[in-house]
Amino acid sequence: MEKTAVTEQLTRHMADKIYRLKDDTSAIKTILDLLAKLTQTTTILSLNASIEAARAGAAGRAFMVVAGEIKNLAEQSRQSIGKITRITESIRIEIDDTVSAVDDVYPLFQEQLGSVKESGLILESVQNHMGAFIAHVESMTASIGVLDKSQEQLAMTIGQVGAVSEEALAATQQVSAISGGQLEVSKRLVGLSNQLEEVSRRLEASLSRFTI
Repeated sequence: MEKTAVTEQLTRHMADKIYRLKDDTSAIKTILDLLAKLTQTTTILSLNASIEAARAGAAGRAFMVVAGEIKNLAEQSRQSIGKITRITESIRIEIDDTVSAVDDVYPLFQEQLGSVKESGLILESVQNHMGAFIAHVESMTASIGVLDKSQEQLAMTIGQVGAVSEEALAATQQVSAISGGQLEVSKRLVGLSNQLEEVSRRLEASLSRFTI
């Protein structure tokens, strides 16, 4: 944005310079026109001086030489002014083309500057949204860290539960073995009770024989 603004300022400054140069060229052309008229007047005066010197005869010969030199200088001045005029006219045409180009380019620079400013506002908005997004990502990262720790604690708890389960399974197996032994003893006790009952019956029968 800064470079585009500087370019726009330089373009405006260059346009001002070109406009002033165009005005200066017009002023130079005006001066050259004045010099051309002065040269033309000098040429006419030198011709008149030559005529008057010719009328004066021998007394005017020296003055005729001076008039001739003035005529030659006027002719040289006219030729030089003509060259300068052509060069100035060529410069003026180039300046007009440059002014036309600057007039076409300058609005484009202004439009570009406006577009760059608009792009800057959009980029600033994107930057703000990116900042909020980064903050959200950092918050999510922190939450994921907490979740990782919770998973580690959960894994440790599951390991502990597994160890307790294994101990409980071993204890259950021991209880089952003991219960199996107790069941066997109970069966034996039941058998012995039946045998005792049978012996009691026999004994009772034997004793009944001795009844008076």
